[in-house]
Amino acid sequence: MKKHSIFFLIVVLLFTMCDTDDFNFDKMSDKIIWEPELVGPVGKGNFTLWDFVEQGDDNITVGDGDVIKVMHKEQDIVSVDINDLFKVSDIQTVITSSFTSEPVDVDDVSIMGNQIRLEDLATNYSGLAFLLGLNGQDQAFPNFSSTNQGGSYEFNNIDDFQNATFSTGTLTLEATNNLKVPVSFKLSMVNFLNVELFTFDFMDLDPGEKMVITKDLQDKEMFANQTLRLVEFSSPGSTSPVNINLDDAINIDLKVEDAKVSSGVIKIPEQLASTSESAYDIEISEDVKLSQLNLKSGILSVNIETEMNDMVTVRLTLPSVQLNGAVATKDIVVPTSGTNVSWDLAGAEIDLTTVSGKDYNSLPVKYELILGQGDGFFDFESNRALTANVRFRSVALAFAQGDFGNLTVDVEEDVLDLGVDFWDDIDGGFTLTNPKLNFKIRNSIGVGAELDFDVKATSSKGTEQALNGDNLSIPYPQSVSEGTVEGTIGWNKDNSDIVALVALPPSGDVTYGGVVRLNPGSQGVNTNFISETSSISADLEFDLPFEVKTQGLGITDTIEVTGSDFDKLKSAELEVKYTNGIPLGMNVNFAFIDTISKQKFDEISAGLLTAAPVDAQGIPTGSKEGSAKITLTESNVKNLIKSNGIVMKIQANSPENGTKPARLLSKSKLNVKLIMKAKADFSK
Repeated sequence: MKKHSIFFLIVVLLFTMCDTDDFNFDKMSDKIIWEPELVGPVGKGNFTLWDFVEQGDDNITVGDGDVIKVMHKEQDIVSVDINDLFKVSDIQTVITSSFTSEPVDVDDVSIMGNQIRLEDLATNYSGLAFLLGLNGQDQAFPNFSSTNQGGSYEFNNIDDFQNATFSTGTLTLEATNNLKVPVSFKLSMVNFLNVELFTFDFMDLDPGEKMVITKDLQDKEMFANQTLRLVEFSSPGSTSPVNINLDDAINIDLKVEDAKVSSGVIKIPEQLASTSESAYDIEISEDVKLSQLNLKSGILSVNIETEMNDMVTVRLTLPSVQLNGAVATKDIVVPTSGTNVSWDLAGAEIDLTTVSGKDYNSLPVKYELILGQGDGFFDFESNRALTANVRFRSVALAFAQGDFGNLTVDVEEDVLDLGVDFWDDIDGGFTLTNPKLNFKIRNSIGVGAELDFDVKATSSKGTEQALNGDNLSIPYPQSVSEGTVEGTIGWNKDNSDIVALVALPPSGDVTYGGVVRLNPGSQGVNTNFISETSSISADLEFDLPFEVKTQGLGITDTIEVTGSDFDKLKSAELEVKYTNGIPLGMNVNFAFIDTISKQKFDEISAGLLTAAPVDAQGIPTGSKEGSAKITLTESNVKNLIKSNGIVMKIQANSPENGTKPARLLSKSKLNVKLIMKAKADFSK
């Protein structure tokens, strides 16, 4: 409780609804005279409504239209970023592919100019031996035929393979008869293991004639050294002399063409030996359908196991991924022990819509086995398997686009203090007619969203009231170029029970919480986007303008007094003449009490201060003049002396007996003039 002189006590009782410590007495005239038997003006004052306000309280401010209001703010009540929508660390896709080596191309082999000379025939066949002594002479060539071996002729300059087993290809022998007589002969091709591969029958070749015989190489094994054996030879000879030249020969040319090798130790021209293409689902959560991902960072871990007999190169291509301005491709050298490599995909732009029949979440992957990138022989065998396992790790998104589905993000439950405890001192019907609870939104996420928010207020007496507000649509950018969209959403008297919540009054706990719903109630495919810096954030604002509708609003306060202040006072009368521009009518009463025994001695009415007139919106349109009196009789003074407290009661009404709202403007004025009549007994 507080102590005051009687003069200031009376002024306070008449003109304040707040603590007297907050009243600005500097607005009163400086000269106040107090004398026994004094009748006349003793002071005057000019007040605005702002003078009655707790101006040191940051929650009290002046809003649009000069209305005094309580404005309470909470920063970042709502906060949503890319990690709340989906966590790319949740990508668990393991891309596994097995593929086998297929037969490889080898260069064509062409060995020209091997010869079966007449000297070789005369040396190996006894029936022709006589020709050795006739070199350069003219002699009739004998009629000759033999099924005995007529010599071996090596093809030992094949340097394209040490050995090769063919899956396809042809072996061609071309024979040109440069002898001077017709011939027929058979050749057998054997390898160094003396295994016969083919026989070639050349029949009736006239002098100068060529003949070609082609064999299929499928499933045949050749070595670098091949031998042709002459197993049959015949000639009808000549009826007239011919010039015997021991250097005359049958020319044999060997060719291997259009060959593929299934195994062997070979030289391989650079080539694509095998291809495997697959499409894999990139799944983050069940409802997320991604069309594009841009990676801020990310690693593709690649593990390749191999059954190959030699080192190979695997070319890994992500056809729908752009990395550094080109299709993402990486050549991986794979030794026979296999390998593990990490592929840095920072900055990669991934299109997940390129697979036929898949509109989202699909990543095509292509593996190619590349052979022939080194010199020397390669130990090759087809149908040897390679297995690749690919996994994303350390992924952070720079951008994502697609349909993010019906996600929800929690708004954490919390408690806030509106800083309006003074409402607990108010009794009677009291309504703020235009309260608002707003959210200041900043949104750079391209997702349709709504705020489902719960607010519950509890009075100091334990009474509860819920906001019961509609869900609020959150503004959002329609394109990436639009950047951050700002806006205000919230609840008012038309879409919630905020009037009842504020009228509670909410001077106990105010609790809140809820969820942000993404793509609420959507049908079909949504087009959503988000970047690494995108977010939804919102500040909460309780906006409580003093637009009041009240009938019998009661304010009560108790002031401590001591009778020693009044022992010479016999009676007093204070007349207040006022001009009231404040749109509240006020009845003021005070009672003398003993706060210990709770005994009430007197109750005195100060009368009514008439409210200023207002328009349909409750805005003051003028002022009201009038007067009010407080009279202390000698009996009142005696009771005052016996009291140790005075209870002040103010009842206020908005215009038209509380049926019309009043806007309390900071500049609304109350002008007062005080006239005092006092009688004192100085014999005491």
